[in-house]
Amino acid sequence: MFNASFNPYHLQPLASLNQRRIIALPGMEEEIVGKTGYEVASKPALIRLIGAQAQVLGLESENPEDYPQCLNGLLESSDAQLRIARKLSLNATAGG
Repeated sequence: MFNASFNPYHLQPLASLNQRRIIALPGMEEEIVGKTGYEVASKPALIRLIGAQAQVLGLESENPEDYPQCLNGLLESSDAQLRIARKLSLNATAGG
């Protein structure tokens, strides 16, 4: 049943996933168990993930703060770096 008092545009702090800890579930990567949503999905987390592959992606000369925008550019392009990004994505889903 619809709750008329629920407003997704004015959520209370308890509705945030940022501070919730990830629990162990079947198939869950052990390195993220116990981390908060913020630690896994924030901009700093994204920068760390991209930074780990910056050389492969050709981003080593970029400012790390710009990594998310640079990755967007790669994903929108059709050149060799896009193929590398796709390969990295496939490697991650295949376990390395």
